[in-house]
Amino acid sequence: MPREQWPTRRVRDHMVPLGDQVVVAPDARMDGVLGKLQDGTAGRVLVVQDGEVVGIITPSDLTRWLRRWRTLEGSAH
Repeated sequence: MPREQWPTRRVRDHMVPLGDQVVVAPDARMDGVLGKLQDGTAGRVLVVQDGEVVGIITPSDLTRWLRRWRTLEGSAH
Protein backbone atom coordinates (compact mmCIF):
# COMPACT_ATOMS: atom_id res chain seq x y z
CA MET A 1 0.00 0.00 0.00
CA PRO A 2 1.43 3.41 -0.91
CA ARG A 3 2.58 5.52 2.03
CA GLU A 4 0.17 8.35 1.20
CA GLN A 5 -2.74 5.95 1.93
CA TRP A 6 -1.53 5.10 5.45
CA PRO A 7 -3.53 7.85 7.20
CA THR A 8 -6.80 6.75 5.61
CA ARG A 9 -6.49 2.96 5.92
CA ARG A 10 -7.88 0.99 8.83
CA VAL A 11 -6.72 -2.27 10.34
CA ARG A 12 -10.03 -3.94 9.46
CA ASP A 13 -9.24 -3.38 5.79
CA HIS A 14 -6.13 -5.55 6.00
CA MET A 15 -6.60 -7.95 8.89
CA VAL A 16 -6.84 -11.70 8.47
CA PRO A 17 -9.79 -13.39 10.23
CA LEU A 18 -8.83 -15.45 13.26
CA GLY A 19 -10.42 -18.50 11.67
CA ASP A 20 -7.83 -18.32 8.88
CA GLN A 21 -4.89 -18.44 11.32
CA VAL A 22 -3.00 -21.28 12.98
CA VAL A 23 -4.09 -21.23 16.62
CA VAL A 24 -3.43 -23.20 19.81
CA ALA A 25 -4.77 -23.07 23.34
CA PRO A 26 -2.52 -21.82 26.17
CA ASP A 27 -2.22 -25.38 27.52
CA ALA A 28 -1.13 -26.85 24.16
CA ARG A 29 2.09 -28.84 24.14
CA MET A 30 5.13 -27.15 22.65
CA ASP A 31 5.84 -30.13 20.38
CA GLY A 32 2.46 -29.48 18.75
CA VAL A 33 3.39 -25.85 18.19
CA LEU A 34 6.68 -26.99 16.66
CA GLY A 35 4.77 -29.21 14.25
CA LYS A 36 2.51 -26.34 13.22
CA LEU A 37 5.47 -24.07 12.54
CA GLN A 38 7.45 -26.77 10.72
CA ASP A 39 4.73 -27.46 8.17
CA GLY A 40 5.86 -24.29 6.40
CA THR A 41 2.51 -22.56 6.03
CA ALA A 42 2.48 -20.71 9.35
CA GLY A 43 4.93 -17.94 10.15
CA ARG A 44 3.43 -17.74 13.61
CA VAL A 45 0.99 -19.50 15.89
CA LEU A 46 -1.61 -17.48 17.75
CA VAL A 47 -2.45 -18.49 21.31
CA VAL A 48 -6.20 -18.16 21.76
CA GLN A 49 -8.29 -18.51 24.90
CA ASP A 50 -12.04 -18.00 25.00
CA GLY A 51 -11.97 -16.54 21.48
CA GLU A 52 -9.35 -13.91 22.31
CA VAL A 53 -5.73 -13.80 21.21
CA VAL A 54 -3.65 -13.92 24.39
CA GLY A 55 -0.26 -14.51 22.80
CA ILE A 56 1.77 -15.29 19.74
CA ILE A 57 4.59 -17.75 19.14
CA THR A 58 7.05 -17.13 16.31
CA PRO A 59 9.83 -19.37 15.03
CA SER A 60 12.38 -17.26 16.94
CA ASP A 61 10.36 -17.72 20.16
CA LEU A 62 10.42 -21.46 19.58
CA THR A 63 14.17 -21.42 18.93
CA ARG A 64 14.77 -19.65 22.25
CA TRP A 65 12.52 -22.14 24.03
CA LEU A 66 14.37 -25.11 22.49
CA ARG A 67 17.74 -23.70 23.58
CA ARG A 68 16.51 -23.24 27.15
CA TRP A 69 14.92 -26.68 27.20
CA ARG A 70 18.12 -28.34 25.95
CA THR A 71 20.19 -26.45 28.50
CA LEU A 72 17.87 -27.46 31.34
CA GLU A 73 17.71 -31.06 30.13
CA GLY A 74 21.50 -31.21 29.84
CA SER A 75 21.99 -29.88 33.37
CA ALA A 76 19.55 -32.44 34.78
CA HIS A 77 21.81 -35.32 33.77
